[in-house]
Amino acid sequence: MEITSQNNIRKLKSLIHNASSALITTHVNADGDAIGSSLALALLLKKAGKEVLIITPNDFPEFLHWLPAQELISVDMKNPGKTKLWTEKADLVFCVDYNEPKRLKQAENQVMSSKGPKILIDHHPFPADFADLSISVTRLGSTAELIYYIIHELDLQHLIDKDIADCLFTGIMTDTGCFSYSSSYPEVFNVTAELLKYGINKDLI
Repeated sequence: MEITSQNNIRKLKSLIHNASSALITTHVNADGDAIGSSLALALLLKKAGKEVLIITPNDFPEFLHWLPAQELISVDMKNPGKTKLWTEKADLVFCVDYNEPKRLKQAENQVMSSKGPKILIDHHPFPADFADLSISVTRLGSTAELIYYIIHELDLQHLIDKDIADCLFTGIMTDTGCFSYSSSYPEVFNVTAELLKYGINKDLI
């Protein structure tokens, strides 16, 4: 299904093509959707040849530490210097799974000061007007599902592998409460069915 305008996709494709490094940021007290979405996007960008770092304002739950590519995550509270370095060097800043900068807590000022274009990818209602490119789809149950659609609209679905599928499935499971809410539409089941084809262990997740 078409999830955003073709104009947005063209802009995003151009920004990614012209970037060497991408900073991915997500909200304080990150949950499975925030971490899963961020890791999936990071792994995809790395496979596309980009240098990538994810910044979380604070620690995230240990039960998410099994997800792949943990080494790509930097906790701002523990390493603000790394946040500063990356906000100064990043060609792109992705704002994943949050609708306003204050959800970055103490990392807000540093991240928002970056000269790199800000790209919002989120499903929460009432997004603030702070991004250079906003892909906000509030009817979806998770940002992970939104990332899945964006990957396809960018024609990068050939880069999806088991690790990316693990991360996306985790995000969908988290924000739909294992389909107990925010999932009363057929497309979310189509997406999870596709992710299962990558050999993920849904019971483990």
